[in-house]
Order: sequence, then structure tokens, then C-alpha cells
Amino acid sequence: MVKTDFLLLLLGSAMLALTAHAQPLSTPNLVPTAALMVPYLFGSLGAAHDSVIHIAGDPGQSMGASDSQTGLQLGAGMQFNEMLGAEGFVQGGQRHGYIAANGQTYVQAVRTFGARLTLGGEITDRLRLFGKAGLARVIHSGRAQWGAVAEDQAYSNRQTRSLIGFGMSYRLTDRLALRADADHIFQRRNDKNTGWGNLDFFGLGLQYSY
Repeated sequence: MVKTDFLLLLLGSAMLALTAHAQPLSTPNLVPTAALMVPYLFGSLGAAHDSVIHIAGDPGQSMGASDSQTGLQLGAGMQFNEMLGAEGFVQGGQRHGYIAANGQTYVQAVRTFGARLTLGGEITDRLRLFGKAGLARVIHSGRAQWGAVAEDQAYSNRQTRSLIGFGMSYRLTDRLALRADADHIFQRRNDKNTGWGNLDFFGLGLQYSY
């Protein structure tokens, strides 16, 4: 009996000691996960401005003209982090008309396929500003009297040019934002008789993030 009481007393003392010295379990440190890459789609409707200088054998068919028409830019992008992103886009619109010295108008379609990096940041919790730089493939195609023969002839010219731009987005919801674009594609006069000038685009549209 004395032995049993002694064992119970010893066990009780051990349990009290363990309770007094027990330390609470530490909560593991939570490491914040890196921001996920965000894909998005965008579209802007606005104005495209193009220009041309053409030297023809017949001075009456020569021209130095510019023209602005309604333009549309559609694209997809990926925001890698808070500052850096990348976009691919296509641009087109109404055909441009250029008037020669003799008063004749030459109509050309202009299509652009481009890729660019974006760099910017948040100005407020809704407003983001960013710059753009990259390359664009500019294609002019149509029919024109740009040769020695009198009848119309098919014309096509393809140029790879550098581009810069500026944009901003204003978040309307978690996924939808209002977007504005201003893009400048530099001239590249590599055609023997025809030199295309700067191609500019100014547009307003929407951006949808996934």
C-alpha cells in the first residue's frame, strides 16, 4: 500500500513538472508566395496615321502624302511581375488613300504584327502607367500606278521596324480595366522608289486579365 501511494505521488509530481515546463507549439513562419504571372487580352480602337514619299518616272505620279484612318489594335499579354510584361499584337483598319501630284489617289491597306516588352508601375491602386518597346512587321498592300506602265499594278511592301510606345490602364474591376495606347513605329525607307514614313496609333479600349 505504501509502495502504491509512493508511485502515485511520484507520477503526479512528474505530470505537474511537465505541465509547468511545457512550451506552446511554435507557429511555422509563413513565407509569402511569389506573385503569379497574369495573362490578359486587350483591344484599342482609335486612329492610325501613315505617310509615304514616292518618286515615279512620271512626275505627276510622284507624291509626298500622309493619311489618318480609323485603326484597331488587338493583342494578348503576360504580366511577369509588378513592373515587367510582354505583349503581342495585330493592328489594322481602314485603307489609307494617298494623293499624287496629278490628283490621283492610291489606296493601300496597312497591317502590322508586333511584339514588345512593357515596363511600368502602379501610380494608385487603380491607375497603372507603362512604356513599350519592341519590333513590328508592317505590311503595305494594294494597287497603284507606281511604275512605268499606265495600268494599275499590284503593290506589296514588308518591313520590320522598331517601335516605342506609352500606355495606361485604369482598373474598373478586379479583372476589367480601361486602357489607352499611344504607339510610334519608326520609318524605314528601304524601298527603291517608295519610302514609308512613321506609323502612329492612338487608341482607347479595354483590357481583361485572367
